[in-house]
Amino acid sequence: MYFVGILFSLFVIYAAAEKVPFIPCKDSISVLGVAIHPCNSIDIEGWKTCVVSRQTVIRVQAAVLAPFSAHNLETVASASVNNHLIPLPHSGINPCVENIMPRNKF
Repeated sequence: MYFVGILFSLFVIYAAAEKVPFIPCKDSISVLGVAIHPCNSIDIEGWKTCVVSRQTVIRVQAAVLAPFSAHNLETVASASVNNHLIPLPHSGINPCVENIMPRNKF
């Protein structure tokens, strides 16, 4: 029962995060999905846009498919505030799916 409670809590936390559109990295679909929490989203020209107040700490999670070593993965994040692009500091790890390549069966 305790295990079921933990799974339910994780599901609620995941469901509370907003899924937002993203721009593919280097002309390839290497980002599988992005979640931002908290995100009071509004629709602007078809894009789900997060609206947060000043000094709000947000959490951005991205699932990345990297067919190479994760050590070569560079994280660049930025936010657009009043039409100004602001770089965001990186404060976590880059969990990614490494070395996903089709295996030939002979």
